[in-house]
Amino acid sequence: MDLLGTRRMADPGPVQVMRDAVPPLKSLRAFEAAARHESFLNAATELHVSPGAISRHIKLLEAFLGAGLFDRRSNGVVLTRQGRRYASRVMKIFSDLSAATTEIKRHGKRHSLIISTLPVFSERWLNRRLPTFVQRCPGMSLQVEFHDGVQGLLAGDVDAWILYSDGNHPGCNVTRLFGEMLVPVSSPKLRRTLPAHPKAEQVARLPLLHDIYWNEDWSIWGEAMGLVDVDLSFGSRFALYSGVMQAAVDGMGVAMGHGAMIGDELESGRLVAIDGLAFSSPQAYHLVMTESGSRTRQARELKDWMVFECRVN
Repeated sequence: MDLLGTRRMADPGPVQVMRDAVPPLKSLRAFEAAARHESFLNAATELHVSPGAISRHIKLLEAFLGAGLFDRRSNGVVLTRQGRRYASRVMKIFSDLSAATTEIKRHGKRHSLIISTLPVFSERWLNRRLPTFVQRCPGMSLQVEFHDGVQGLLAGDVDAWILYSDGNHPGCNVTRLFGEMLVPVSSPKLRRTLPAHPKAEQVARLPLLHDIYWNEDWSIWGEAMGLVDVDLSFGSRFALYSGVMQAAVDGMGVAMGHGAMIGDELESGRLVAIDGLAFSSPQAYHLVMTESGSRTRQARELKDWMVFECRVN
């Protein structure tokens, strides 16, 4: 009590005041992703949660703030004026936090440069070239990890991702490495069952081999070839592209050959391309880094080396 006998309220102190003024961090993360994409669905894909979870986090944040952040419309969501102002501040905070974290980690115990890539890219392109990187950047150690191709995975303890995509990764530093031609390939024996210049319909009737990650290869090829109402989803499926290639070598069916990844099989004659049915892939291989991560010396050296390797090979 004070001198007048009035009971004083406990001083919450600066820590408590700050805590009361900070929204739930998970809701902020959901808002940052949803604002950047201006889509709950794309934010959900990036954060590996359901669109309903994103919506619930946004409603929680709006209730906390006492303000609407999005206008819900029949065809999606749009940031309100307040939402847009808030998003610019929140995005900067996350960017600054990422940069500060990267700086601390660079001076911490970990000195490895962590790269996350598709297994097929590592096996068939990256690994054989890494000795030249080690020679070019002595003293820098590498750690190569794998991802499954999901496009919203730019998070965690990774310095650079190699993605097979359209290159649209908002808020990231993106470098296109190279594109490729896609072409049906088969064993020489299976190829001899086809005419010298087969039509796409004839290839489509053969057993088709699918990669679980590149699961749209055949449908994209069908569109490029002008096939209409042709079911290209049947056939055998494999978790790794090397499994698809081995099945094709063994004569199990026709595989979609990614031109940059099948040089060994074509050169050795274990597989042959079905000429006349190739097309340019709508996607390409990209080196993707966060904006803050791309400014480190290690990241710049990795980028320069990869660009050089793509030019000379």
